Amino acid sequence: MLPASRFPLPGLWPSLLIFLVFFGRVNAQNPPCFTTTSTSSVDCGTNANYVPTANTPVKTVKIAFHVMQREAPFGKDNFDENIPAGVAYLDALFARINSLYSFCNVQWCNGAYQNGLNYNRDSRIQFELVGKYYHRDNKGYINEDATYYNTYCLDHYGICKDEVINIFFCQIPDGTSGYGPPSHVMMLNQFSDYQNGGLSD
Repeated sequence: MLPASRFPLPGLWPSLLIFLVFFGRVNAQNPPCFTTTSTSSVDCGTNANYVPTANTPVKTVKIAFHVMQREAPFGKDNFDENIPAGVAYLDALFARINSLYSFCNVQWCNGAYQNGLNYNRDSRIQFELVGKYYHRDNKGYINEDATYYNTYCLDHYGICKDEVINIFFCQIPDGTSGYGPPSHVMMLNQFSDYQNGGLSD
């Protein structure tokens, strides 16, 4: 377990939104989570009308971490499966995601944010990490052409693409932190954040 100061919380928000957007797309038959129009309205003063309860079924999203490393003779220059601190950081990142989805305090009802409800609740959305994979591939390390939108990593290393969100950890020089098209997620420059001491709460 990493110290609390090493949990990458602020930098997670864009990535968490990526996860949630992706989750909504792969379950497109479900209505959107937030809408500004509704054919019928509910009593926003009654939490049970829109806040999940302990009896609400959990929606589990399967994800896989792919760490793209440089090939020998270069150093890996990314998280190394043989260095416990780096592995622990990835585990802490995953645990923090589930923690954030288990303890939410943002309530929406009838398309409007309900301020001051002071009601922390479980979103009933959880993530299952099916595996961490490490690939030594110079092209994959920078997502082939150092752009965040290239599908090289997904095309060459994605697993169970219809069932699993494949998340790739690459290093590219443009400073982008993440990208989430409908097919996968790119987590970019996370290793640089880790080397700089992680991101504080």
